[in-house]
Amino acid sequence: MSAIERKGNLQMKNAVVYAATTEGIDDGALEKALSMLPLWRREYVEKKITPEKINGAFSYLLLQLLLEKEFAATDTAPFTYGKQGKPFFSKQDLFFSMSHCKTAVGAAVCEYEIGLDLM
Repeated sequence: MSAIERKGNLQMKNAVVYAATTEGIDDGALEKALSMLPLWRREYVEKKITPEKINGAFSYLLLQLLLEKEFAATDTAPFTYGKQGKPFFSKQDLFFSMSHCKTAVGAAVCEYEIGLDLM
């Protein structure tokens, strides 16, 4: 697959997207996932109700897995936020987006701003 695809006069850089189902995640799996989060993320996620805890924990872990496997990078520092509240990596020159729906979580990373919306 080419790193850049031509769409008319527009050049589009390929993004890497990972998605995973969250169906069947029990309390034990959630607790294990929470224990794998950096403290800042765990504190953020633990304030939420259980379905949102699952989404917050597993979307973050999926993002970290994608970053490590596809870009040979890690960034567990707290996110920085743009003027409109969009999160950014603190230590990477990459953009990301995380999303979730009732039964899945997803993460996308690209060299350009990106948005991901699971439905």
